[in-house]
Amino acid sequence: RVLARIKAAFAPPAARGERSMAGMMWPSNRGWPGSWQADRIEQVRHYKGWVYVAINAIAEEISSQKPQVAYVVQAPPQVKTRLRPLTKALARLRPGEELELCEANHPLVMLLANPNGPDTSVEFWYEFSLFLCLTGSAYVWVVANKVGLPDELWVIPSHWVRTVPGTERLVERYEIRPYLSAAGGFDIPASEIIHVKYASPLTKLEGHAPLQAGAEWIDCDESVSQSRWAAFKNGVWPGLHMELPLDAGYSDPTEQDLDKIYAKFTARFQGEMKTDRPVITGPGVKLNRLTLTPMELGYFQSAEQLRDFVLALFRVNKSIIGISEDVNYATAIAAM
Repeated sequence: RVLARIKAAFAPPAARGERSMAGMMWPSNRGWPGSWQADRIEQVRHYKGWVYVAINAIAEEISSQKPQVAYVVQAPPQVKTRLRPLTKALARLRPGEELELCEANHPLVMLLANPNGPDTSVEFWYEFSLFLCLTGSAYVWVVANKVGLPDELWVIPSHWVRTVPGTERLVERYEIRPYLSAAGGFDIPASEIIHVKYASPLTKLEGHAPLQAGAEWIDCDESVSQSRWAAFKNGVWPGLHMELPLDAGYSDPTEQDLDKIYAKFTARFQGEMKTDRPVITGPGVKLNRLTLTPMELGYFQSAEQLRDFVLALFRVNKSIIGISEDVNYATAIAAM
């Protein structure tokens, strides 16, 4: 606490622009989670179907990459062209600069290799990518040791976090309230949180999730899937029409008679596992084959269209998830 106070005392004052922006960021409704721009708990519940397939592909690819840490150094003036140790970097290098990989025992290298006790590096980056894609915001808690150096990195689930604006700074602190936890919550200073977000057209405090932009597509896709499931569970598929004999007193069957017939009929033939099951009737009962409308064909077309919409929302190629047949080595590398 003493170190934090000393650090705060010597911290540079907030710029005039940040103070002005901070004063405007207080929401009119300070409820929880009403201050969010979208219901993050609802977004997390949509981690299924094609949303899961797309995000899982992204998260698996990111988590499989080993982070590289390097120094940006000045190239010797006598060397005009020099191969750089790294071909990929977060920032573009200026003329006369090059990258030198950090040694294996560098504190940041070791921290990224082992972010915290329970999580491996793969699990950490998978969870980071998961919440960034689901909610448009990913929160990393940087826990310092006794001398004030970063010692642990934790991904805080986005639906646990509420951003609290300040009066001097754009963000003063973050309220952490674990979902469905009886233990309550706690506050984390803004200086200990790394907030990575997709730019939002609504606010400067929160990210804009792909699920907000494509909410109708995702809802329609889930509705089509539920409708297909219900059609197979509740549908009766004998493919036949039953004609009752007149001489058996069925010229005008009562509601009670129909209910009794339907109850027996559905008990034997309802459900996808009883499709085209043979029908055995008494004498005089006629069965006629029906030409059913190809409802499943319509389901297939709409489901395929919505799948492409959802994958495009996350910019995931169909060949990445293994449903495209015309893939060769060159197209696979390009898609990756």
